[in-house]
Amino acid sequence: LSRANSVKSVTKSRFSAKPKAKPTKENRGGRSKKPLVWLPGMPESVEVYCKGMTGTLHLKGEASIVCSKTGKSFSPPQFEAAAGSLSKKWRFSVKVSATGEEIGVWIDAELKLARSASRAGDAAPPGQGLAEEGEVAAGEEA
Repeated sequence: LSRANSVKSVTKSRFSAKPKAKPTKENRGGRSKKPLVWLPGMPESVEVYCKGMTGTLHLKGEASIVCSKTGKSFSPPQFEAAAGSLSKKWRFSVKVSATGEEIGVWIDAELKLARSASRAGDAAPPGQGLAEEGEVAAGEEA
């Protein structure tokens, strides 16, 4: 009986330390991941693919990819995993359907365009860029 009690006390004392806290968004340490940001002037959605699986990435609000075949909504990492990619780097493995460009590169370029357009203030609306040399822009006199 005393031996059993001594084993219990050893076991208790050995494992009585508090378990480590699981990492959360606040304390995950290391490099923080870039959140997806949508700005006015950016498309709200874009067609994407990963390893033959296609879907629509919705950027406005919480980023999600809706699968074209099933209609199921995934977070970008979940979509990458469901497609069978093992890389766990969805910004590189998920591509824009129209151009084949990595979605991370595409998002960064779109953010840059949207930020520069918002800083320009009264810049020309999309599709109405600067007039070629020798041409007169709309609303200007020759």
